[in-house]
Amino acid sequence: MGNKFAITDLSVAEIEKQRKELSSIRKLKQEDLNCSLNYHVTVCYPLIDIDKTEYGFGQKFNTTDTLEYFKIMKKFANNKLSDLFKNKEEYHLNPTPINENIKKALQTIFPDVDPYDFREFMYHFGLYTDEKGNADRNTDVRSPRIHFLLGCDGYIYPLFFDPYHEIQPGKSKKPKYIDRAKLGQKIKKRK
Repeated sequence: MGNKFAITDLSVAEIEKQRKELSSIRKLKQEDLNCSLNYHVTVCYPLIDIDKTEYGFGQKFNTTDTLEYFKIMKKFANNKLSDLFKNKEEYHLNPTPINENIKKALQTIFPDVDPYDFREFMYHFGLYTDEKGNADRNTDVRSPRIHFLLGCDGYIYPLFFDPYHEIQPGKSKKPKYIDRAKLGQKIKKRK
């Protein structure tokens, strides 16, 4: 049986573009993100927190966390960002407001960057919500969220694993959702 997957190497130009984007993430503009809507998602891990904060990916993943993470990554990789935003409820895909919890985590990972520079680019998605009740570290009731940065050309950069929904607790005020698909259409109409 032949391998149905093809391995494609990134060109030197693509690697250089990604490197520049990472070094100047705070210089991204809304227009840069709008162009991302037409690309399939590419997951990039160079910014991931493994063990620098309490929300690092080095903490315990249970079997359900792991399976749900890869199911969602497979769905993300097979879709354009615009399609994901159209079905945001399916993935619990929402902006991550910069509250004290996320601010502290971002300052640990990016000490030279103002956390508010990320407010247009920070999002999270849910892996699942435990039916036992509200997420709680003490009882190990989980409702894991993955917080990530949006980049250009469909890139997303996972940063934090929040198994107990502590970065954005469930009872907090729901953040205003920016419909990037509609926003992209408005910009195209203006041109």
